[in-house]
Amino acid sequence: MQSYGRKQGLNSRLKYIYLSVFIIILLAGCRHSSNAVIGNPVQNIFYHGVSNPVEIAAEGYDCGKIDLICTNGKLTKTGDCNYMFSADSSDMTELKVVKISGRDTVVLKSNKYRIDNIGLVAYMSANDSKEFPTGMINKGLFEKCSDLNIRTELNFAIDVKFKVNSYNIIIVRNNRILNNFICSTPKLSEDVKSAFSKLQKDDVVLIADITVIHGTRQKIAPLEFIIQ
Repeated sequence: MQSYGRKQGLNSRLKYIYLSVFIIILLAGCRHSSNAVIGNPVQNIFYHGVSNPVEIAAEGYDCGKIDLICTNGKLTKTGDCNYMFSADSSDMTELKVVKISGRDTVVLKSNKYRIDNIGLVAYMSANDSKEFPTGMINKGLFEKCSDLNIRTELNFAIDVKFKVNSYNIIIVRNNRILNNFICSTPKLSEDVKSAFSKLQKDDVVLIADITVIHGTRQKIAPLEFIIQ
């Protein structure tokens, strides 16, 4: 009987310990999921090579009582509750809204974000700014090309300043390379324009190894034109 009583007492104490631990975990989870907000206007994705704006807020706290920290990358404070996030080479980061209480840091909110390259598109254009689509193209029209230009994908919300670093223009005829120009400026050289004037039907013009710099070095998808 004494053994049975001791077992009952032990079971009661274990139940009390389990219940206490559960309550502590529950309270910690509630505190962690406080009404704090991390606002990133670009579809919850950060981008390499640009300053990504972030704004935070937490119910019951003014901006002087909260801060923002990250696991990868760098945060620069630009206003009371405003920051700029600069990505490093990582492909993920975690942002945390924290409350500083003495020597303790209490996490009010945390979100994980993917870090990606900016969607950039290369295109050939003429002096009248006409954009030439890839694929089949009339020789007389293609001869008017004067520049290689870069633009962001449609509806991209961050203003990006970039420059063309390098690219190759390769002219292929009957599966043989006729010319391979290494270029470093958007404006086409006179040698390239002269080669374009000598193009024949079914020649292939490849714009390859396009590299752009905008705080980081990024490669752009190549272009291919088939002369008609």
